[in-house]
Amino acid sequence: MSPLVSIIIPCFNGAKHIECSINSCINQTYANLEIIVVDDGSIDSSKKVIHSIIDKRIKYFYQENSGSPVAKNYGLKEAKGRYIQFLDCDDHLSSNKISSQVGILENSNNSIAVCRTKIFSNDEDLTKDNLPEIDTHYLTYSEVPKEFLLNLMGINGRIGMVQPNAFLIPRKVIDKSGFWSETLNRSPDDDSEFMCRVLLNSERIIYDSDSISFYRKSINELSSSKKEINAFGALHTIDLKRQYILSIEDSSEIRYMLAKHYTNFIYSYGVYYPHLMFKALERIEMLQVSKIPPIGGTKFTVLRNIIGFKNSIRLIFLINCLNNLTKT
Repeated sequence: MSPLVSIIIPCFNGAKHIECSINSCINQTYANLEIIVVDDGSIDSSKKVIHSIIDKRIKYFYQENSGSPVAKNYGLKEAKGRYIQFLDCDDHLSSNKISSQVGILENSNNSIAVCRTKIFSNDEDLTKDNLPEIDTHYLTYSEVPKEFLLNLMGINGRIGMVQPNAFLIPRKVIDKSGFWSETLNRSPDDDSEFMCRVLLNSERIIYDSDSISFYRKSINELSSSKKEINAFGALHTIDLKRQYILSIEDSSEIRYMLAKHYTNFIYSYGVYYPHLMFKALERIEMLQVSKIPPIGGTKFTVLRNIIGFKNSIRLIFLINCLNNLTKT
């Protein structure tokens, strides 16, 4: 008999799109599924929409609003499948996604399958050939998952992204790696910390060129938030990934790569929270890199070359403060 696959869908106020997401699971060519929907305290009509979909494979659970990592862990505790598929409540899977990736993994112990991710918005036709894709060149077969991860994290150049929905993960790899970190509940990048652990605990990465994950391009409240709690979560995420990576390999190239993550953090949040900027600078000093990696656009680069990195961040912070004062 074909192995059971658990699809875990955390949902917070997802009434507008959750039906389409669930339907992309129901319409899979692979039948032996359980579709675990964890309602994270939605205050819209999500529950009503979910209960209106008739399929015995759907399992609905409710929790008080606790955040996506907690909802995913709830789903993992309820999941019975040999393989785990995560799916955001506004995203989609191609109809062959599960069957294609199960077929790949059944003869490959402790491996992870990954496919392409196409970007769509609103009610676009998902069969269009010209939908943009996320960082396709990072998707490769790898017998050394550590190298796959380091490439994704930017050791060979630009920092890349693979959407978590693109993976199919054996449950035993997740059990070995640990569940989602609930301390990162307000981090805009908790996905990367979880997948960092999962990739490091797998035996190989198998690229599936036949199936597709569809990512809905929208304004994500958490990802776009500049609140201090989100900024702190983003910094903590980098700290954890630094610990994982350096525990398995330490080199000047890896330290420089990690420094890039801290400088990106400073560029994104330092102008709002100077105290977190200085924490990130302390991390860079701990890495003992010979120079701070370049970041930012043309104007910031010119400014940085004239007055230095730290002073450029301070200057932008002061300009923001003055702008805010003039608005009040």
